Amino acid sequence: MRRWDGAEVVPYDPPAPPVTQDDYARAIQARLDATARERQYDGMQAAVSYLGDPNPTYAAEAAALRDWRSAVWTYALAQLALVAAGDRAPPTLTELLAELPPIVWPAAI
Repeated sequence: MRRWDGAEVVPYDPPAPPVTQDDYARAIQARLDATARERQYDGMQAAVSYLGDPNPTYAAEAAALRDWRSAVWTYALAQLALVAAGDRAPPTLTELLAELPPIVWPAAI
């Protein structure tokens, strides 16, 4: 991109728009769904529907994903509250995703 600087046309890279709450939410949900798909579920919602399933592997994975989802959103919302309060600079999407707690998969059953 180029712009007029008052004397000549010069290269210009406009600043990226700020990250919105919706951007954070979409990125976090995409991470949750992608992690569920690692175990062949259609996404997080489908995975947690296996809570209490008679198949012990499915039930254990569903519980692990449910607990992880809760930990992820608890952490992310706390960080975004710090941003809103001015106590933390807004993280990039990459930074926030890197900070999220890791999934702890159950041992093989």
